[in-house]
Amino acid sequence: MIGLWLMAWGYSLLLLPVGFLVFFFDYMPRKHRKEIARLESLFGEDYRRCAAYAHSLLPQLRPYPNAHTRRWSFSLFWNENHEQCLLLAVVLAALLISYQIPIPR
Repeated sequence: MIGLWLMAWGYSLLLLPVGFLVFFFDYMPRKHRKEIARLESLFGEDYRRCAAYAHSLLPQLRPYPNAHTRRWSFSLFWNENHEQCLLLAVVLAALLISYQIPIPR
């Protein structure tokens, strides 16, 4: 959003701060309430302890002392996330674009 604001010219330069205000004072509080309720229903007391330790928007500089740690696993990443689908789509789109658009010389 800051990048858009910096790139804006004319009237959009005046409208983007209004968008920031709506985002931070309307959307974020509603999203925060929904997310808190969802995480409490999923993780219960563990989440409440973690939420009491960490701030909502500003990260702690120290790791959470009661965290359950595990080593990174490629199979867990592949089975639990969908970022690989997005990465594949971006690579395919880049290949299609690079073969469709001739580069002028």
